Amino acid sequence: MSTALKISTLKHPLFEKIVVDNICAGIRGTLDQLGTFKTEFQPHFFASEWTVPTPISVVLNLKQNDHPLQVRFHFDPKPVIEILEGMIGDKVDPESQDILDGVGEISNMIYGLIKTKASGSGFQFGMSRPEACFTKNLPPSLHPNGQSLVIPFSVNGGICHFEFIVFQ
Repeated sequence: MSTALKISTLKHPLFEKIVVDNICAGIRGTLDQLGTFKTEFQPHFFASEWTVPTPISVVLNLKQNDHPLQVRFHFDPKPVIEILEGMIGDKVDPESQDILDGVGEISNMIYGLIKTKASGSGFQFGMSRPEACFTKNLPPSLHPNGQSLVIPFSVNGGICHFEFIVFQ
């Protein structure tokens, strides 16, 4: 169950439409570079608490103007396996460390393109090292009063989510 927040209560500039557009463009652009994937975005939403419905996650801890932020990617294994098998030309076990290493690399590529697109809109994000895990092992948010922007999207029918947490 998620606790939805009214957009009017979220005044952080990272929740503006241009940032959402840059995130979507970064995701779509990276996937377009990796192959022919049908990528569809669902309406984004805001939450103070949210339960991740997919089994694979990646966490990137970063800062903007010394303010802690966290980006989380959440993936259904189906599109991840398709992407990775296309990249490496070999079968990938959905329960293996290989899938975690691969999804970390995919997330790093997506974040890099988001970062590039956002810099053109005046947002500067630092470097970050992706930490991939099975969602059941996902660490809790560093700060309990974070607010999330969640952008659901699908890749070849597999559900994925981009989550941007701004800590107060």
